[in-house]
Amino acid sequence: MVEVKVGDVFNMADAKSGASGRGPWLLFRKKAEQGSDQIGIWANGNNALDCKRWKTVKVKEITQVKRGSTQYNGQWYPKIDVSVVFAEGPATSLQDGNGDFMEIPPDNLDELPFN
Repeated sequence: MVEVKVGDVFNMADAKSGASGRGPWLLFRKKAEQGSDQIGIWANGNNALDCKRWKTVKVKEITQVKRGSTQYNGQWYPKIDVSVVFAEGPATSLQDGNGDFMEIPPDNLDELPFN
C-alpha cells in the first residue's frame, strides 16, 4: 500500500512540471515498494511555482483526494491523485541527488596530520 501524509518530503529533482489552461502544475509519483500501486501528488497554481525555488518540498496540507481506475492492456489499475500544498523542505546541502553525503574538503589542508 502506498500513502501520502503531511510531513512527507520529496526531492525536486524527481518532479515533473508544466502548465495547462488552469495554470502551472507540479507532479510527483510515489510508488509502492511492492506491486504496481502508485499515487500522483499534485501542486497547482502559485504553490507549484514556489516549489521550483526549493531543493526539497514537504507536504504541508492535503487539500483533495481523487480515487478512480485506469485501463491498460485489458487490466484495470487503481488511480489515486492527491492535491497538496507544499512548503519548503529540509535543507539537503550535504547530500547529492542520490541521497549520498558529499565529501566536504577541510578548510586548511596544511593542518592535516597525514600531509
